[in-house]
Amino acid sequence: MRRRSLSSALPWLASALLAACTGSAPPAREASPASTPNSPPPPAAPTLPPGVLAEGAGAQGVVRVEERDGLRLLTIDGVVQAAVPAGRRDIVASPDPLVTLVRAARPNARTVLVIGLGSGRTAAALATEGLEVEVAELEPAVIDFARRFFGYQGHAAASDGLDYLARARKMYDIVVVDAFNGKEPPRRFLTRDALLKMGLRSGSATLIAARWRGSPHGSSSPAVPHLMGDIRVFSQLFGSGVGDEEQNLYLIASATPANLIGPQGIAAWPIPGALPEHARPAATAVPGSPASRRVTLLGYLVRTREDGALCIDLPHYEMGAQRYRLSGPAVDALTKLLPSGEAAPTDGDIGSDGDTKATLRDLLGGGGFKRSDVRFSSVVVAVEGDAALAAVVHPDAASGVPKEIRGDAPTDPRLPFGGALYDLVVDKVLFTFDRSAWSKQKTKLSPIAARAVKAIGAHDFDAAGKSIVEYLAIMRRDLGPFAEQLAAFAEVSRVQRQIERESAAVRAESAFVIAKACDRAGNAAGIDRFTSASEDAKAFVSALRGCARRGYREARQKESGEGARTATARLYALLQDDMLEVQPNSVDGRRIEAEIAAIEKSVPEVQPLQEPPRETLGP
Repeated sequence: MRRRSLSSALPWLASALLAACTGSAPPAREASPASTPNSPPPPAAPTLPPGVLAEGAGAQGVVRVEERDGLRLLTIDGVVQAAVPAGRRDIVASPDPLVTLVRAARPNARTVLVIGLGSGRTAAALATEGLEVEVAELEPAVIDFARRFFGYQGHAAASDGLDYLARARKMYDIVVVDAFNGKEPPRRFLTRDALLKMGLRSGSATLIAARWRGSPHGSSSPAVPHLMGDIRVFSQLFGSGVGDEEQNLYLIASATPANLIGPQGIAAWPIPGALPEHARPAATAVPGSPASRRVTLLGYLVRTREDGALCIDLPHYEMGAQRYRLSGPAVDALTKLLPSGEAAPTDGDIGSDGDTKATLRDLLGGGGFKRSDVRFSSVVVAVEGDAALAAVVHPDAASGVPKEIRGDAPTDPRLPFGGALYDLVVDKVLFTFDRSAWSKQKTKLSPIAARAVKAIGAHDFDAAGKSIVEYLAIMRRDLGPFAEQLAAFAEVSRVQRQIERESAAVRAESAFVIAKACDRAGNAAGIDRFTSASEDAKAFVSALRGCARRGYREARQKESGEGARTATARLYALLQDDMLEVQPNSVDGRRIEAEIAAIEKSVPEVQPLQEPPRETLGP
């Protein structure tokens, strides 16, 4: 893939930073200098558009330097690649988050290869940090313009980055891939073969860093393997923005951990992989402090077992923690909310796992994952304040992980199973809720949930939907503006939407049609019987699965051909799944095993259908 750099765009140009690919080009065209006396007139130069200082033909578009709105821009095919204030040649005047990130991850690095030059800002900033910098830039015109119009004075070779690595035959401490093409992340450079060429090898400390633009939780992020043969890959994604908007994304990856312990001034924060959308903090920039963010967040109020500090743990479904250590004027009020000596159990597969029934896990959710360090509490709070990143520890390189996995990487004892730690100065407490208040709330909700379960069993999705809408309205009324950030609310809402979607189908007279509608609704709600928070949402899905099983059993008797085969295959899969919830030698376990055996005997060739049948299958 042809590529181009995205190394120095200003924040206000974020919506315009979609780059295009470039390749080799003939020399740039500029206005010709004035003729000397008696010299023959120079050939006429092409007229440049207003504001354009220079341009050259690139393989995938015109490369230009132009000035407008007080900025000097490098563009390719009209897409902004770099922008600095017009007249300024100090291209490293403002910090580059990618530079501060790689320096924090590899403080002892000495050599770096930058693939993609742009204006030269990133390469120049790395050189200012004392690193020996080499640059491979595919487009000769970009090198020419970076020197003449943006003040870049360092090394640059006109070459494809991977070809340059092959010729250099050396290992670099850091390889920076600044090769976003404006449409796709630099996937070509993040394949297994490319990562090996760049130095991601067993025992190597080479850090590979890549930058592109996209949404943090969008589908455009390239997948970096966790394992490449016997090589364990430690990777982490960071974002320059404050939410899910399009922004600069930074990936760091290495065969040895790149934990950030006490980072200073990094204007990019880690992006958690499994923090549900409803639980994500709201954030805004802090004027004059690019490494801080103004956040509003909702989580469990806990005291850490490491040092007794008051913290908020966010609910999530991944390894490690998303933890905020609290200070500031509102901390005294928060301290009084937490019962003295209350434990903060986890729920994953670590030594601090415990009974979470006395906590608010069934309200706020989280945990239930391998080495999850979400610490649950009987108190949840929503606060507002200014936060700064304090540490990032890869879950496979944390102090609670065996040394043969984590190696000699520096760790932070406050993140014993990895994750991210923030310092949060709280100045506003916006919401508090404890276990006793939730118990009272459930006395209102439980009868409504029971009516909905009964209506689902009777195939009356209209009545079930009305009951669940009433359920959600009570939560909104009693829990206020933070109700929708609670896992219990979000999960019940998902069930309600699916029941409403299938309400017409369950009015059919065919058992097969009803079974498929119930099956689709329960499956699409995305409620996991082991990790989801809401017991009521689980009860709704259980009722939907029961409806599906009954319908498929009847369809096996009444349908023929494809319909009977589909009903049998899907029932077979549901029964196999049910075995995960029961003890094999229990009454329920023996009953399910007998039904599975009967299906296998009557239809020896049966294969489980792992997804609900589409609407086009059967009647």
